[in-house]
Amino acid sequence: MDEIISGEIDIYQKLGLASDATQLQISKAYRRQALQLHPDKNSSPEANSEFQLLNVIYSILSDPDIRTRYDRLRAKVSEVSDGSTWEDRAQEFRVKLQKAESDKRTRAAKEQLLNAGNATNLAKLEMAGLRLRYEYQLLRPASKDYVSFKDLHQNQIIQRLPPSTQVEVQWKQKEDEDAIIDDKILGAIMSIFGVVVLSHTTHVLARYAVGTVEFERAEDAQRAASHNFKESARLWDGSKYRKRASLLRACKVVHVNPSIMSIVDLR
Repeated sequence: MDEIISGEIDIYQKLGLASDATQLQISKAYRRQALQLHPDKNSSPEANSEFQLLNVIYSILSDPDIRTRYDRLRAKVSEVSDGSTWEDRAQEFRVKLQKAESDKRTRAAKEQLLNAGNATNLAKLEMAGLRLRYEYQLLRPASKDYVSFKDLHQNQIIQRLPPSTQVEVQWKQKEDEDAIIDDKILGAIMSIFGVVVLSHTTHVLARYAVGTVEFERAEDAQRAASHNFKESARLWDGSKYRKRASLLRACKVVHVNPSIMSIVDLR
């Protein structure tokens, strides 16, 4: 900013424009240079600082008030009608530009939070739709090409035990970015069985990780524990969590009394 105020850098020359350039010409020149200097496209050491300077220049020229103040500084007007000096004008210009940059960062942060919120709501709607489809499948009569939920688990007996809303989930770890399961993603995957209150990765082994998921209802925890994760991830077909869900290997209900088991596996 100091180089701009002192006149060491002429921002019009930096964009290759005349001082009377229109806003359309300024926008075109900015986009042209931004494409060349953006760090994703230009790996040179100077590209990042030049790109930041370009953004400051555009902030000045895209705001009519700040641009007018810059033009006065550029013309080296020492005295103006209100009696202020060039130094006064330079300080006013500095304050205005700093505020404009701060406001721009605030707007960007708010937009990022809004986009994150929209993505979260979309994921919740997506999983709610899959859960409704899953509940419909439970009620649908078995047919020749359809395997019901009960048929998948004929070799398991669920005992009558005090209700528990927590399950322990085990999944296979992979290094692929689109296969990573963190606390949030674990909760999103398991929410197909019901409303998830809390999800947390408890410990990581060499090839497997283990996490705890707490449901709002005990019957949802039982339903999750009864699902055969080794054989089928069809419940998540059409979901962005389909690949990650296929990495889940086991799920069991966690009881207050650890000596009581919720599921007796006869295999």
